[in-house]
Amino acid sequence: MTTGIVKWWVLRSNYGAMHAEPEVQSPPEPHLDDTQDKTYCRIHLRPADRLVVVTANAAFWGFLVGAYLGGRQSAFQYLAERAHRLPTTVQGWYYYHKWKNYRVAIGAFKRGSYYAARISSVCIAYEGLEMIADYSQSEVNALSSFIAGTGTGVLASLWARLPRSSAKRAITSGALVGCAIGLTQDLAHWQQGRPPRYLKCILDQAKL
Repeated sequence: MTTGIVKWWVLRSNYGAMHAEPEVQSPPEPHLDDTQDKTYCRIHLRPADRLVVVTANAAFWGFLVGAYLGGRQSAFQYLAERAHRLPTTVQGWYYYHKWKNYRVAIGAFKRGSYYAARISSVCIAYEGLEMIADYSQSEVNALSSFIAGTGTGVLASLWARLPRSSAKRAITSGALVGCAIGLTQDLAHWQQGRPPRYLKCILDQAKL
């Protein structure tokens, strides 16, 4: 009796395993690099990511440069203001250096924040104009960078109310920097196998 029950249980288990429905495995989630649209990518970053990264780096380095210049200027100014009445006691020198460090820290923070705001604003204007030009052309090329550099120079000149000669230099510098950046990125894209349209035409004409 017991042997029959065991045989029946084994046969039932084998039958269930043979007719069991196969498990449906969900497809693996695609990696970000596989789904990322590389049409408008520059320096391997999408437009929104590039705007954040470039602006953050510009603000960081602008703050460092401004803090260095502001701290040094505050130190020189503090020394000039008290050169005629320097302390003569140990306690006097203690408070002299204490207030000097305080003035240097305040000056460094103010100048660093000022530089960070100005440089990050320039980067936001440049990246914004470059993205608009890229989307309007439906591709990434040096013309967008040239337009962005020229437009940034114009906006900076108008914002700072520069005289005509200084505004001309600012616009020319922006155009040259934008053109250099754009050509460098176009060459990099050509090496990656996705050159812009004008570069394709040049290569096709060279083959003929």
